[in-house]
Amino acid sequence: MNKSFGLKHKINFRKNRELRNELIGHPISRSKDKSLKSFCLFGFHPNELGDITYLKYQKDNNFKFEASGYFTDEVISNHFLMLNENFDLILKKTKVIISEFKRKSIEILENLEKTEFKNLVNIVNENFNYFLESDKVFHYERILNCYELIETHKRYKYNIDLFLKNLKSSLIENINNINNKYLNKKEIIDNEYENLSSNYSFGKLYNNHPIFGISYFKETFSEDKKVIEELENMENNIENDFEFYSSYNYLQYLLNVNYPDFFKD
Repeated sequence: MNKSFGLKHKINFRKNRELRNELIGHPISRSKDKSLKSFCLFGFHPNELGDITYLKYQKDNNFKFEASGYFTDEVISNHFLMLNENFDLILKKTKVIISEFKRKSIEILENLEKTEFKNLVNIVNENFNYFLESDKVFHYERILNCYELIETHKRYKYNIDLFLKNLKSSLIENINNINNKYLNKKEIIDNEYENLSSNYSFGKLYNNHPIFGISYFKETFSEDKKVIEELENMENNIENDFEFYSSYNYLQYLLNVNYPDFFKD
């Protein structure tokens, strides 16, 4: 675990390490020239030396046996001390990582409206790429494509605005969670999160359900040209996730604005 957090594998409890090496890790030890250096025999009866005892034969001692022993309680106690010490190091490193994550989140949040969009997407991709997976349209190449088409149709402008709005909310949520859960701070950034209504049938449209799919919605909203336009774009781009879900997102907005009662069913 230490290595996973970029920390050195720190073992200061030498007695436990020696016990592990001599009985399990390297009971037979050899010099660089392959000559026998020492060996241990486990199974010596417990006595005043401890309830874990063994015989050790060393070349330096003319291979005369030397009895060694450890008490189980002491071994366990030392192991817990070692675990706690190393876990404290991990907790400190985690706090540093989380604090840096918070600092970067605040930096992006404060410059959200001033950063050129393509640069912003690259920053998010480098630091918070999980956010790009939060919506089908937000994927790196797709949201950049959306930006290129922003002047060609309102659906693309809407998805860019949705990206920025959701990113802002995600950053604020991250900062608030870090303050409350990890840094024990009471600082809260207020945020008004706009959550558009949905329902069972609209949720099924997401995967073009055989019953509550495009045909169902075209029949239900046959008199609304803007709604039909998005549904036809979805119909013509079943295999094109970018176009399909760009229209899906914009369609949810149109229905919420013009047909709010539809979502009460």
